[in-house]
Amino acid sequence: MMFPAGVTPDLLLIPSQLKLFAKQIEGVICVNPGNIVKGEAAGSFANITIDPLLMPSMDNGEPISKKALERIRVDIINV
Repeated sequence: MMFPAGVTPDLLLIPSQLKLFAKQIEGVICVNPGNIVKGEAAGSFANITIDPLLMPSMDNGEPISKKALERIRVDIINV
């Protein structure tokens, strides 16, 4: 995936009518929660939990990993 100026998001929400999914692609958690309503029938939604980022002290000056894959949980729920 290509993003401007080399910036990569931790989480990418892409709602569409295509098949539901939640998966990791190149370090980005991609989610298609689907539609909450499909005509007169119930649809689906995503329940996303993001744990807080604990920032250790930067004694050595190295960049800190955001560890998004360890902190984000996605559950797709059919209504």
